[in-house]
Amino acid sequence: MKSTTFYTRVGELLSSGKEFTIADLLETHGSVPQAERAKLIVHPDGRAEGTLGGGDLEARVTADALRVNPGEVRVVEYNLADLGMVCGGGVKVLYYRLQPVPEEQEFYRAVEEHAATGVPFVIAHAVMADEMRLPRLLIVENSVVARAGGAFPAEDGAISAAIELGSPEGRAKLSSPGGTIYLERVAPLPRLLIFGAGHIGASLAR
Repeated sequence: MKSTTFYTRVGELLSSGKEFTIADLLETHGSVPQAERAKLIVHPDGRAEGTLGGGDLEARVTADALRVNPGEVRVVEYNLADLGMVCGGGVKVLYYRLQPVPEEQEFYRAVEEHAATGVPFVIAHAVMADEMRLPRLLIVENSVVARAGGAFPAEDGAISAAIELGSPEGRAKLSSPGGTIYLERVAPLPRLLIFGAGHIGASLAR
């Protein structure tokens, strides 16, 4: 699931009053079936949206996501060889259970709104070692436009790092007091409007 689609879907689910767990592939090493920051939405009934590459890893992550309590944050490392997967690498997965509370709804509504503009933005997650919370920032250009999860550590450093993320799907990791900050640049798909339904418009659309 592309990042823009993922965040839009999260906003839709929260707006409709749904509760679910997100599994986010924070880090990888060696041979693995999916790239870093791939994501999975796991519903309380076990249904999943997105993918972490399928196979035994995704089955294990889905099962573990169902054991995450409301408001809980976990980070779990998996050795794929231990799961019987021939690719044999390793992954670190972030789990967090989202509830349709106003703070979360407002944060992801802001993400949806900025995704609709077509302007790239950065989502920053601060994974705190000793706290059961997940501070997040929505950074557009050089400003924080939305936040959730409480006080964000080293906010100025996160903004500076976000400005330097130049690639379409750039990622960065920063050390901060008490945890690690993960940044993800999201570049919405450009929108093309074609006026006219004649032979030129049809060829252009193709």
